[in-house]
Amino acid sequence: MTTGRALALALCGALAACDFELVDPPPPPPPYFTISIRATQTDSTQIFVNGVLQVGVDSLGREFRLLDSTLSINGEKLPPPEVRPRAKNSLFYSWSVTQIGPAPSTIDVALPSFVSMPPQHLVVPVANRIDAYHIRLNPGEDLVLHVTPVAGDSSQLRTQLYGWQLTMKRSCDQGSSTELSILGTTLFPSDMRVPRSFIGGLADQPFEACLRFSSQYSSLHAALPMSAFVASDIRWRVDP
Repeated sequence: MTTGRALALALCGALAACDFELVDPPPPPPPYFTISIRATQTDSTQIFVNGVLQVGVDSLGREFRLLDSTLSINGEKLPPPEVRPRAKNSLFYSWSVTQIGPAPSTIDVALPSFVSMPPQHLVVPVANRIDAYHIRLNPGEDLVLHVTPVAGDSSQLRTQLYGWQLTMKRSCDQGSSTELSILGTTLFPSDMRVPRSFIGGLADQPFEACLRFSSQYSSLHAALPMSAFVASDIRWRVDP
């Protein structure tokens, strides 16, 4: 029992019966790592990454010590982490890149190293467009869109959530009215076929096909619990 709790109980006994119960503060949380990845693919690719490492304590309440706070993504070291006053014992990382061509098929995250823990890393799959950004829809033909399959390594990751939406409209940017929308709650097919009859008059002039896909994973067999959330925004410019 802490000194402060003992004094409070003594004061209650001296004055009157107390109608509340004093409890010890909750124990500090164990170490944990979470990362969110957002990838947008048009004629170029933009990737935004945010990660949070909760350093935490062990079962005896002893704080884990970091040997190196560096976080690396696909071999590239991120800037030093940010420490926020109200988020005790947590480190925040952010990174972004814009590149020509497709996104990497995986994001390989090498975590900061702990003194008393083996090295940890997390490999997160990312959806990719196989087609060029500009594609042609010939008269009478169905629209077929090709995307790399996304499935985490079942020996390393547990899939917790899948969800996708394929939308066709003049522009994927906000403000453009939707002409056709298809929803799914499982993995999307690698060849997404949209019947020409569904597209209708939308194909009278150029339009965009917009695939938004989200997935959530958690690590298996890791000394450090980890989770990842991925949001992909893949676009095609379709010319009649």
